[in-house]
Amino acid sequence: MSPQQKQIYFKLIALWVICEAMLGGIIHGFKLPISGLVIGSSAVVCISLIGYLVPHRGAILKATIVVAIFKMLLSPQSPFPAYIAVLFQGICGELIFSGRKNFKARCYLLAFLALIESAFQRVIVLTILFGVDFWKAVNEFISGLTQTDPSTNYSLYFVITYVALHLIAAFFIGRFTSSIPKLLSFSTEELQSYMLPLNTTEISEINKPKKKSLSSLVLIWFGLIAIFVYTLIYPQGIFASVHASLKFIFRSAIILLTWYLIFAPILLRLLKSWLEKRKGTYKKEIEEVILLLPSAKILIRESWTKSGVKSGYSRLKLFWKYLIINTVFTPIL
Repeated sequence: MSPQQKQIYFKLIALWVICEAMLGGIIHGFKLPISGLVIGSSAVVCISLIGYLVPHRGAILKATIVVAIFKMLLSPQSPFPAYIAVLFQGICGELIFSGRKNFKARCYLLAFLALIESAFQRVIVLTILFGVDFWKAVNEFISGLTQTDPSTNYSLYFVITYVALHLIAAFFIGRFTSSIPKLLSFSTEELQSYMLPLNTTEISEINKPKKKSLSSLVLIWFGLIAIFVYTLIYPQGIFASVHASLKFIFRSAIILLTWYLIFAPILLRLLKSWLEKRKGTYKKEIEEVILLLPSAKILIRESWTKSGVKSGYSRLKLFWKYLIINTVFTPIL
């Protein structure tokens, strides 16, 4: 890897870290259902850039581990499945971009695999946590709300729509990333029109977010467990007349909190322990990326501001154009 490629490589990792760790932390903090769509799309762009500009075996996989380490440090509130998504995207990227031929097809393939995994991961997690009864409850709730045929499988329509949304996004992301070679072959005059003046005095240290207290959730969990035990001991007690749907919601809340408070932290601790052991192996990469994170954060902000002349999908395209060109061609980042 040449010195120029190394510089670009570290800048792209820093960009991926900002998109994954910080943007991911914000989205997961608000519990938005489109988190996988937004973060996955950003990851596809970053991985495609590494695959095109740093075509060395193991480069994407190494970048993936570094990004996962920073995700652990910068957004500790991110759930365990979020790490699985990062590793899946990185492994797919490493395999897909192991060759140089037909870059366009490889971009589309990565986009579809990454976003389909994101869509199905959400559905699978809901099914594992709440069981098939969750989807039955959704059907009953919607049919009762709309006064329609109770046999209609509304949950299936919801899943199909959700997956279709990810497929549509994958197509547009694949189309954009496949144009990376054309974007980077702009003339000097064209590139200059996209250059952003970065104010280096604004570059400061990125602080780690504070962990939220879990005491209230623990109290709620103990309360629900106590009520559940009461219903087992006294099945004809004060909760005997509660509607079946409320009992399902009650049981689901216990399962969800048990996963969130017990099993997820255990799995997350095992994963973080595995990542901690690799911090020494990737010490050089981590140090290089740390130096670039503040300026990468500013570049994302400035690119988004500059792209405000457009709206919708056009703005997203312009945003990524500014971001990619300045990441690759601006020496400061």
